Amino acid sequence: MKASRLLAGRTDFVIEDVPEPGAVTGCVVVRVEAAFMPPYIADLAEELFPITPARPFTTGHCAIGIVEAAGEDVDGSLVGRRVYCDMYLESSGTGVDREYGFIGCFAPWPEGRRILERWPDGTLAERVLLPRECIVPVSEEIAVEPVVLCRLGWLGTACAGLLRGGFTPGARVAVSGATGLLGSSAVLTALAMGAGEIVIAGRRTGILQELAAVDPRVTVDDGSREIDLVLECAAGAATGRTAAYLDRLRRRGTLVVVGELEAELPVDPALLMPADLTVRGSFWFERDVPARLLRLVATGALDLSRIDAEVYPLDEINTALQRVRQASGGLRHVAIACNA
Repeated sequence: MKASRLLAGRTDFVIEDVPEPGAVTGCVVVRVEAAFMPPYIADLAEELFPITPARPFTTGHCAIGIVEAAGEDVDGSLVGRRVYCDMYLESSGTGVDREYGFIGCFAPWPEGRRILERWPDGTLAERVLLPRECIVPVSEEIAVEPVVLCRLGWLGTACAGLLRGGFTPGARVAVSGATGLLGSSAVLTALAMGAGEIVIAGRRTGILQELAAVDPRVTVDDGSREIDLVLECAAGAATGRTAAYLDRLRRRGTLVVVGELEAELPVDPALLMPADLTVRGSFWFERDVPARLLRLVATGALDLSRIDAEVYPLDEINTALQRVRQASGGLRHVAIACNA
């Protein structure tokens, strides 16, 4: 089968023929229909992540595909089903708090290297072998194209941040960094979960206006209103806007960092205690989150019709790699049709 490989000493992808995976105990083989291309894939290719699988390996994050084979201890009714591939995996037991990472991608801690050694290959291939726990069946009633639905991990990250921040229907939510893939996914997810109002901030004015046109509950933040919950989705070294939101949180409000801030966040502890405020981080999501979101998609509450996918076949992976930084953002993303 064809796979997009990262080789030692190279910063592009090389399409190679590799052996097809076979189903083993506890695992399934998935024929990949569409793989999501987050902008960090370019950083991964350029070896900017310190903890990745040893090269050569096949990278690739969230995907949608069809189960082609299942291990003997896996429910055989999954064969032929469309599934979402969640590439997050962690070790169980005591003393392994930092032993987690994303199959075929990276780990945030050195301890996660053991995960990547066992599971080096991701979804940018015609087929991928995954643990059963990493797949979520997609209901037949969901008509969303795989090249759009493969964004589910970013919607799930936003959903987890809202839940961990104590989100309740009717809340006024601020989404900072709303013009990125994660921030715009947060806007759609908060709408689906019943936010009363969503105020948005970000660097790209055109995308802010595009998001504000999605629903009357979405408005560009003018800095005047109190907030129940802030979802910080931005990346980079600028944290001034993030800190300013603490002054606008209502009593018992929460600021949740789900983006990749790269500088210290100035927090006045004298502000936290009297107002009973919470500042926390949120990394990825619990296993039940994708299924919850898929139910929202099935009912129409989570409307993905405005998402636009720029699609490339696997053979054009390097063109997609160039486009991912240029074309991604807001409601647009790049996807690979791995079996086109």
